[in-house]
Amino acid sequence: DLVSCLVRGTHYTQEHVSVYCPAGCKDIDGDIWGNPSQGYRDTSVLCKAAVHAGVIADELGGQVTLSREKGITLYESAFANGLHSKRGSLSEKRLIFHKACGDALEVAAFNASSWWHEVDALGQDRAWAAKRAALGAAGHSWAAEPGSEGAWLELDLGTRRNVTGERRPS
Repeated sequence: DLVSCLVRGTHYTQEHVSVYCPAGCKDIDGDIWGNPSQGYRDTSVLCKAAVHAGVIADELGGQVTLSREKGITLYESAFANGLHSKRGSLSEKRLIFHKACGDALEVAAFNASSWWHEVDALGQDRAWAAKRAALGAAGHSWAAEPGSEGAWLELDLGTRRNVTGERRPS
């Protein structure tokens, strides 16, 4: 369901909505109220708010999944992803964007500064090559050559993608 950059959340009566926003919505006329933590007033321009929330990149557009929930009394102004939202009050409904963090990334190619290769005591060849870093690969993963400094692993996703994650306590 491709929508225009000017579509507002009020266009939808469903509790959960999933639409595809085009690229280039950041500079269109239309206001947004809110921020990612408190949600957005439903009169906000939907795709511009999605860029502000960081769920899509303005250069690419993309799939937007959101839910409509009960509104709040005050939406504070916020600056995010090159966009300012406005300060506003009272909205019957608000929009909460949902990020697709559970999706596993498909990797087109792997590259690394080095990889560890050894022959064990039984004469078996063991290689910790870059391609071993793939999710779901059985056995051991990638490892740099022992003693190498500044080791790196590069993943080519095949296309430009937004990659996000959480920092977890160690």
